[in-house]
Amino acid sequence: MNDRPITRYVAGVLLLLCVISARAAAADRPAPDAPILGVPLTHSDWVLKDNVPGLDDGLAGVRHVLDMCKAAGWSRIYWRCLDSGRSLHPCQLMDPMGAPHGDNGFDFDPKPELQRVMSQHAATSGRREAIIWSTGQRDAEGPPVGKLLSDNVGYWGEVVLTGVTYTYESGPDNPPDRFQGDASLFGRRLLDGRVGGNWWVPVGQGPGQPLKAVFDFKRPCCFTEVDAICTRTPNISLKIDVRQTENDPWVTVLDRPLDQAPGTPVNRARLAGNPAGRFMRVSVGSAETTWLDEILVWGTAEVSQRYPENIAPTYRRDLAPGTLCSVPGMAATVFPQDRFSQWQSSLGQHATAPAVWAEAEQASPAEPILPDAEAINPHVHLFLARNETESRFLTLTNVSATDPLALTIDDIRLCAAGSEEPDARVQARLLVGGALPAAAPQHPLTDEQRLRLMIDGDMPTDLPGEGDVAVLPFFDRGQLLGRSLMERYLANGLEIRDYPRVVLPPGGSAVFMLRATTSGLPPGRYTGSICAVTDSGVRVATPLEVDVVDVTLPDLDLWIHSWGNSTSQFPFETQSRFAHDVRANRELGVTVFSGWPEPGSKASLFGSAGRTYYHVMGIPDSYVHRGYGGQLDPGQLTAEDESRLAAHLQELVARAQQLGLQYDDWWVELWDEPQENNVAIFAALARILRRTDSHVRIFMNPLFWRPGHAPDEVIVQHLAPWYNELIDVSVPITTLVGDNLATRELWAKPRFVRAFYIHPAARGGRAMAWKAFDLGFNGWGYYCYFSPRGNPWDIRTWTELGYSYQMVFPGPAGPIIMPIYEEMRDGWEDYRLLAVLREHGRDEALQDLIRRYRSGEPLPELRRAALRSCARPHMTQ
Repeated sequence: MNDRPITRYVAGVLLLLCVISARAAAADRPAPDAPILGVPLTHSDWVLKDNVPGLDDGLAGVRHVLDMCKAAGWSRIYWRCLDSGRSLHPCQLMDPMGAPHGDNGFDFDPKPELQRVMSQHAATSGRREAIIWSTGQRDAEGPPVGKLLSDNVGYWGEVVLTGVTYTYESGPDNPPDRFQGDASLFGRRLLDGRVGGNWWVPVGQGPGQPLKAVFDFKRPCCFTEVDAICTRTPNISLKIDVRQTENDPWVTVLDRPLDQAPGTPVNRARLAGNPAGRFMRVSVGSAETTWLDEILVWGTAEVSQRYPENIAPTYRRDLAPGTLCSVPGMAATVFPQDRFSQWQSSLGQHATAPAVWAEAEQASPAEPILPDAEAINPHVHLFLARNETESRFLTLTNVSATDPLALTIDDIRLCAAGSEEPDARVQARLLVGGALPAAAPQHPLTDEQRLRLMIDGDMPTDLPGEGDVAVLPFFDRGQLLGRSLMERYLANGLEIRDYPRVVLPPGGSAVFMLRATTSGLPPGRYTGSICAVTDSGVRVATPLEVDVVDVTLPDLDLWIHSWGNSTSQFPFETQSRFAHDVRANRELGVTVFSGWPEPGSKASLFGSAGRTYYHVMGIPDSYVHRGYGGQLDPGQLTAEDESRLAAHLQELVARAQQLGLQYDDWWVELWDEPQENNVAIFAALARILRRTDSHVRIFMNPLFWRPGHAPDEVIVQHLAPWYNELIDVSVPITTLVGDNLATRELWAKPRFVRAFYIHPAARGGRAMAWKAFDLGFNGWGYYCYFSPRGNPWDIRTWTELGYSYQMVFPGPAGPIIMPIYEEMRDGWEDYRLLAVLREHGRDEALQDLIRRYRSGEPLPELRRAALRSCARPHMTQ
């Protein structure tokens, strides 16, 4: 039967009814000024995008077709979707009633996506990197295939946020699945990203029957692997069943008996045939009590209108009608459309460009990003030594108030004068800024709210303030979180998750960090451009100049401690991931690492990158806790105590010698931040260590907090009798250090390490290095590089402070830097630059710089002045 006559008949009837209705209502309303033209967009039209090379099936393809319709005069487009875009009659482009097209179809088939994932796995299997599970177990077979489907906390790679829930067929009771010790709260312990640890981590089932958990992934899935982590009972039986609906019978897809258990904490189960289903039952048993820490499920899953992802965003990005926003989610950058129109009219020659560049003073804008015409597309200039890193902030703003703009950020190529070939010894990169909530809710979340946050996605009830969202993480290429996690945690995650491709909202902007690094580069000028390219090939560029002076920063032997040397990812990491952490620490000048450099350890890898001072605890744990709590009396220490302390230290000395370490390569701590109530016992224990081995370096970081610091006279009274004799690594908190009695009598006295510390790092910033140089100290420290108080990407889960205790964010490939990271790196390079002046006898210039530092002049200006003072005259123009 031919459908076309019927279609014409129905269309004719509908058209006649519309005409009659329009005439009847014509007398009641004024005639429109102009006709409104509409068109149904068919699949035959849609495939015309294939005439444009490189155009994909996503947003770019949609926009291309819509632009074609607009150019033809159509102002209303009716997108056909109920027929999945199938052509209803023969044409030159499509067969009649052909197969549904993937762009418009709604029926999910996970197999093609799974085949794509498996193909990628097969293509890289020969070079897949071994992984290190969170249990410490090394696994040469590499990461699981597919995306994480089970929503476990702490994984930063590709996921499908399924919103999975689970119940027990055979419930645990030893311990039960409860939130910590609260019997009224379900704990969700199997997905909380925690293994080992205390009794609030596992669930347990007595002997005699397996522990059975049933997972509902809320959508059709294809499963590739299931991992059961059992740190206390590694020998387990494992059975996995799947089914499509609650009424279907279970289908067993894996049944591994106890005698085939690998005997490792991580029990990996790769599923043959990649079974499909929505529900999964995991049964775990052992010969005795079964303790289960975590279940991880991998594969692919449907994401569609019917089964949307459980994004549960951590931000709000609502805009009032008639307003635009520079950075999504940032209330301080919201502005009315008429202000944008005024800005457009002021652009002059830039008004026809799709976007404009501008420099910015800071990462997080305090107002809308609408740069003045004279500030647009500036000549960006950097001034560097031959081995230095310098950074700037830039913005890229969409000139259209109505249309989003997609661009791809080009690589930056810097060439010496007269050369067209880039010099590999100078690298400049653009890192894109992510916007995320940076202020905790006014009312802290309860335990239950924190637990349920990522399950239900409930937002705090507090109204957001202007400072709630900030541009903090800066992503380099290859550093992005999984696409779904970008959308969950970042207010502009949708716009930047395909970086180097970015999408600028109407009137919106992206913030970038320009980061240039020289590595033994000859002096001279190097030029290039910072460029973004639209999908249609239009280039938006601004020139970049890098002047390199004949100054090489020295490799100084400094004691720099960043506490929390590495980021983390659950359930596994790779050696290369930690290598990126090592690089990030070394770029800060960090030389201290906690733990012995055991073969294959993180400490060993860190030590292989340069001078390292290893930190270990100098007394047994029981003495640490009792000493810190003031529960030990110096007068009641016994010979047995001294023997135990001496034996502990002698074991440390022996291990250091076995590892090839000298005494100057490591140091011991007794406990953190000694106070008035425990310094007497600290002194007594330190004397025992000194008598045991006088060469061991002893560390102390005095705090003397009451609250508020104790007076100088009190500090000196407590410490003067023994501090200068026993303490080799002196690191008081920086607020105790200055032109005062304690500094003169204690901190400034000659010793192995004279340093100070601060927490959080932002309180000291770049000035810490200047203060250390001014005092003649050879070190400093800050807490910390990475020690989050909850989910590092979601401040609502934090128990204190905010982002104060991390300078980087964790990603699947390693650390993702923040602006405070750059400040601390700048400080380390400033110290080395001042050392150049001192080495070359430039006393007058050095004294002038220190005087200006003490008077509070901006440190970036002082750094530039120092570099000019160091440089040869012909390179300082």
